[in-house]
Amino acid sequence: MSKRHWCYGVFICIAGGAAVLVLAIAIGVGVYIHQFCGTQTSNSRSALQIFQDEFKRLQEDFPEQSQNLWLRSGKMMTNHLNKSHPDEPATIILTAAQDAKHTLLCLASGLAQTYAFALNSSWLVIHGPSQAKYDDSTAKLNIDEKLSSGFESRHRAAVLNHLETLPPGSLLILYKYCDHENAAYKKVALVFTILLEDSSLEPDTPLPELEEKVRDFLWKQFIHSGTSRSHQEMDSDKLGGVWSRISHLVLPVFPVERIEAGNCPFDLE
Repeated sequence: MSKRHWCYGVFICIAGGAAVLVLAIAIGVGVYIHQFCGTQTSNSRSALQIFQDEFKRLQEDFPEQSQNLWLRSGKMMTNHLNKSHPDEPATIILTAAQDAKHTLLCLASGLAQTYAFALNSSWLVIHGPSQAKYDDSTAKLNIDEKLSSGFESRHRAAVLNHLETLPPGSLLILYKYCDHENAAYKKVALVFTILLEDSSLEPDTPLPELEEKVRDFLWKQFIHSGTSRSHQEMDSDKLGGVWSRISHLVLPVFPVERIEAGNCPFDLE
């Protein structure tokens, strides 16, 4: 073989080897991208599917609730879970009359668990009456510490139970957690419960009327009350600001007999 032919052969081998190497790298990169993107898409679908499955079970646990409750809460949480970078937390107010006191907390806990379970995380419950003995500043600090430490760990949902029992000024901490795009944590769900003084709710009450009823009740509790509760840190304008940030969705809860008897399937602590 001539020197010219030998060099030409070496060149062909090197070029061929380089082509094979480039092809192997391209295939490897392609497989990695497919696996990575496929995993991301699969995880996203999986979270939504888990939520939808758990949400169906939740409906079975709470018969005789309004269709508005399921349609609107389900839509809000589904849309929130479907966003990789949500603009704000998902916030829902559940309200009930005295005949559904236990169902109210149980259903709120169920919603929080369903949302958190879809994200392989946990949820927490803050009981308003446990903070009622403190002054505004102390209660506000307690709520802030519970929510921030929870959301910094494994909690992705929280229930703030009996909002109406909190010291008035403590509600101002909700600016931090519910101030739309400025909220400290956006990939979370917050469920608030408000127990009205009414003995029962009419099932056919329109949602705008229900929202107005709840709003008037809170104003009565926090602004117009003649009790010795402190109102130094709360006035109508401040309460209006809090209300505008948490009242995206106000939904009624009706009693479930077995739950009112103490048989809630969810952890209430």
